[in-house]
Amino acid sequence: MIAVPPLSADAQWKSALKAGNLQKAEAALENAYLTPSDSARISQAVITFEQSKLPDQALKYARYGVKFNPNNFDAWRVLYAATKSTPEDKAEALANMKRLDPKNPDVLAQ
Repeated sequence: MIAVPPLSADAQWKSALKAGNLQKAEAALENAYLTPSDSARISQAVITFEQSKLPDQALKYARYGVKFNPNNFDAWRVLYAATKSTPEDKAEALANMKRLDPKNPDVLAQ
């Protein structure tokens, strides 16, 4: 019973991506008992929305991702890389990437 919610969330996410349906994808990202949010799925959604030429949704979920888990490096990285991120978003993302990886001289290198 403990594994059902995460498995259900993964199944809904994969189904939404396969269908290419924006509404299903956004519904799969909403936090609920049977669809718990996780940082990896949110970051993946941002990248998927960017690749699908949906920059507004990408920015929305990039901002949601850093609010959901401000200690997730990838969440800040996708916010920094989002097409519509503002200079303020980029500055905050860069500062947080440096905070999370202080010994890395170039947090933007891939």
